[in-house]
Amino acid sequence: MSSKLTALTTNPSPLTTDLIYTVPAAGGTQYKSAISAYSLVVGPSSATSGAISLFNGTTGKVVQNSDLVYGGTTLSVPADFTLSSAASLQILPNGAGGVGIGTPGRTDAMLQIVSRAATTPSALWNTSSGIPTFSSLGEGTTGYGDSVFGFAAASGFGPVFIGRKARGTLASPAAATSGDRGFYITSAIFDGTSFLNSAAIQFDNVTVSSGVATQNINFSTSVAGSGSRAVHARVGFDGSLQAGLSHKSISAWGVTGPIFRVGALTLTDTSSSGTVATQAANSIATPTLVASSATTYTNSATLYIASAPTASTNVTQTNPWALWVDAGNVRLDGTIRTAAAVDWDFGALVTAAVVPDTTRYLAVTVGGVAYKVIIST
Repeated sequence: MSSKLTALTTNPSPLTTDLIYTVPAAGGTQYKSAISAYSLVVGPSSATSGAISLFNGTTGKVVQNSDLVYGGTTLSVPADFTLSSAASLQILPNGAGGVGIGTPGRTDAMLQIVSRAATTPSALWNTSSGIPTFSSLGEGTTGYGDSVFGFAAASGFGPVFIGRKARGTLASPAAATSGDRGFYITSAIFDGTSFLNSAAIQFDNVTVSSGVATQNINFSTSVAGSGSRAVHARVGFDGSLQAGLSHKSISAWGVTGPIFRVGALTLTDTSSSGTVATQAANSIATPTLVASSATTYTNSATLYIASAPTASTNVTQTNPWALWVDAGNVRLDGTIRTAAAVDWDFGALVTAAVVPDTTRYLAVTVGGVAYKVIIST
């Protein structure tokens, strides 16, 4: 024993020699002064079972008890607990389960969470114009890439995902400017080389002033054969539904409607029987117009069509129509008014001699005088 203490005395720093101290049977204290002189690390008088011990920040030597307690698979931390890192933090799976801390210093995401049994993610997953603050990646099984946001309470409220935009800095935010991006939800598809942001829901600021901020909700997609994205539909800040907002180059579309299209659906009535007076697959209700002061609208309409299509470069139109009902009967219960010069062309509908029927006619008023127009040959 004395030889080990001699080694410690002659070379106290660093401590490279085993220290074994055995109290003599007689209770002697001959080695006490040697041990206390070098302030050897000793344990605290009491400690929490499973606690991760800490060194005293002042002396750097005496081990203290800790509020961090590790028991089996659980690490318990105090209510006020901050996890800080000089570089980024990566959370990776630890074998078949659990969470482990990866090597810090990554530049592709400040915080990255990867699902169980996943391969090491390529940096392509976090490619961005900057360094993402958060990245959640899944692999293999359906549901492994899901993110769940839950909320339970006696009230009717649910979880809220908020995107906040300001100019300035986090410490001192400044008012946004008209035209600023508010919040984007983007879908990116990998083409074998990179991820293409080919579809998005965009919340874009329109105007901002004290107490007022208006936003459009834009829906953008990429046209077939193009990797670029454009806004094609919008919910305006005024509540309007808008479509056909971006020009597009596409192959011949016939009558499929490249701007607005309603599919040929099968509608099954499960509540009515017998005779039903009226049914409509699509409807436009009557709008009520209100003004803050006396106002006269010379012309107003529930549905307004500006004109028939306009021919431009390399296009010749033989029969342009502003409204075309391809088949079926057309019922008009109200008054029909036409412009001063109208060409009533019944075309191939009149293919044989027509016997005049005075009970079926077209009522026309010209210059205040009513006329009955009877189709005949």
